[in-house]
Amino acid sequence: MDHYSPDFRGSRWWVAALLTAVFIVFLPPAMGADLDRVLVIVDDGVITQSDLEFRLVQHVVDLQSTGQSIPAKDELERQVVRELVQEQVLLHHAQAQGIRVDEALVDNAVDSMAKRNGLSIDGLRREVERRGMPFTRYREGLREQLLIRELVSSEVTGYIEVSDLEIDEFLSSQKKPAVNMKRSWIFSHLFSRPCGCQRRRA
Repeated sequence: MDHYSPDFRGSRWWVAALLTAVFIVFLPPAMGADLDRVLVIVDDGVITQSDLEFRLVQHVVDLQSTGQSIPAKDELERQVVRELVQEQVLLHHAQAQGIRVDEALVDNAVDSMAKRNGLSIDGLRREVERRGMPFTRYREGLREQLLIRELVSSEVTGYIEVSDLEIDEFLSSQKKPAVNMKRSWIFSHLFSRPCGCQRRRA
C-alpha cells in the first residue's frame, strides 16, 4: 500500500477558486467494474477511480459546451486530482464546523439543473441513471458543491497547497494495481473567524 504525505511548499491554490466550481453534469455510460476502487484517502474521506473518471468527463463536457480547447490528458488529470483533493479538504472542514445544507436547498439545485437542461425532475433522474450514475450520488454531488459554496462564502484567509510533484507521484502511482494512498497534514488558521452559515446544534 502506498502512502501519500504531501509537501505544502509547492505552488499556491486558493480555496476561493472553488467558487467557480460547476454542478454535476450529465455523464457517459458506466465505464467499467473497477471504477470505485479507492485511489486517495483524504482525512476521513476517499477519492475513488469513479470520482476521477466522472470528473474528467464533466470537465470535457464543460469545455466543449463553451468552445474551449481540451488540455492534454495528463494535464487535465492533474487539474482534476488537485480539485478533488481540495474539495475533500473543504468538505472535511465544513463538517467539522457544523455547516450543513438542508434538503430544500438540494431540491432547489436539482430543480435548477432540470430546468437548465429542459427536463422535468423525473426526466433528469432518468437521464442521469441512463448515463451510469445513481441519482442519489448525483444529489450528493450537488449537496457537496452547495456545502463548499457555503463554506467559501465565509471569510477564508488560508489556502490549500498541492505541489505539482505530489500530483505527478499520484498519477504515476495509478499504473500500480489497487493503489491506496494516504494523505495527511495539519491545517492551521484556515478560517479567520466562525462561519455565519447554518450549523448543527448539539
